[in-house]
Amino acid sequence: MIIKKIFALFLTIVIFGVFGYTFLFREKENLKISTKDGVASSTALFETSGCLKKGERADFTNDKSSRNGNIEVIIYGDDNKKNGSVVISDVPLTHYYPIEIHKCSVFAIRQFNLDYDTNEGKPGFEESLWKYDYSGNGKKVLVFGSKDMNGVYSSAYSYDFRIDPEEKYVSLIQGDFKKIPNALTIKDIKTGNTVFELLYNDLVKKYPTIGGDFGLQDWIEGGNVFFADVFDGAWESAFIRIDKNTWKYEVLLVPSNLVAGVERRINEKGYLAYTDIPTFTGSEEMSESIIADAIKEGKKKNLFVADLRTGEIKKIAETSPDKRFEMEWISNTELQYTLLDGTKKTFSITQ
Repeated sequence: MIIKKIFALFLTIVIFGVFGYTFLFREKENLKISTKDGVASSTALFETSGCLKKGERADFTNDKSSRNGNIEVIIYGDDNKKNGSVVISDVPLTHYYPIEIHKCSVFAIRQFNLDYDTNEGKPGFEESLWKYDYSGNGKKVLVFGSKDMNGVYSSAYSYDFRIDPEEKYVSLIQGDFKKIPNALTIKDIKTGNTVFELLYNDLVKKYPTIGGDFGLQDWIEGGNVFFADVFDGAWESAFIRIDKNTWKYEVLLVPSNLVAGVERRINEKGYLAYTDIPTFTGSEEMSESIIADAIKEGKKKNLFVADLRTGEIKKIAETSPDKRFEMEWISNTELQYTLLDGTKKTFSITQ
C-alpha cells in the first residue's frame, strides 16, 4: 500500500474548495444501489449469505474519466467466470483509494449533493464511508464531512480509510484542524467506539524531529499490526507500528539520508525496502524525465533495505532506472524482488 500512496502523493485538493479542506496523499445484471438508504435487491447469479464463497474472488473496475460515478465490484468463481456483480454509485472515481474489497464486505467512499459544474458541495453535501455485502445490502459506517443546509462545512476525519482483514476496525485520521484535535484513530466498526487514538501534538512533543501529517499505510501480519506514517510531501519522517492485540504503538524514525523514492515496502519488524530512482516529484512528467536522464547517464536504480530500529542500510540489488523491482515481503525476514531479466530473487535479513 505504500507504493500506491506514494504514487498519489502530490498535493491532492479535495474538490470542495469552498470549505477549504485539503490534505496530502502520498481502482450478470448490475446491482443498482440507492444513493441514500443503501437498500437494493440482489441480481447476483448465485445464492449467497453476503460473503464470498470458497473459491470466489472479487475485483473492481473504475472509470476515472469522470469525477464521480459507479464502481462495479465483480465476483468471479474458481473457473474465473463472472458469478455476479455489485455496482456502488456516487463514488469519487479520481480518489487514489476509493474502495476496499474484503471477504464479506466492500467498503467505499461515497459523496452526495455535489455540484459537478463548480466541484463544490451543495447545502446537504456529505462524504461518507459505506459498507456493502455481496448480496447488495449497504449501510453507512461514518461521515467524513458534511455541509448543513446553510452551507457550513464541518469534518470529523480526513478523506481516507483502511479496514482490517477481519472487517472489525477502521483506521482513520481524525480532525478538522479547528475544533477536533488531529489524531491517528482506529474505531470499532460495529460499535463506533474508539479503540486507539494518538494525538499529533503528543507525538511531536515526544519526537520533535517528526513533521508533517499523519498518513495511513496498511494492516499487515494477518491484521495484527497496523502501520501509519508521518509525511511531508514525499518525505516520511516516521512510521508508526500499532499492535492490535494491545493497542500499543511504536515509533520508527526514518534516517534523514533515505531518499524519497516511489517504491517502498515496510515489514512488521521495521525493515524498509526502498529504491532511489526516481525520487518523488509529484509530477509524472518530471519522474519520467528523471528516469530518462538516469538512463542517459548510465546510472542504475538501486534497491536498499534499512533497519529503522538501528539505522543500518544495506544495498540489495540494482536494475535499469525504468524497471521496477516488484518487491514484496514474503515473511518478516525475506524480501522477494525481480531482476531486469525477470528472475525472482529473495533477500534474507540474516544475509
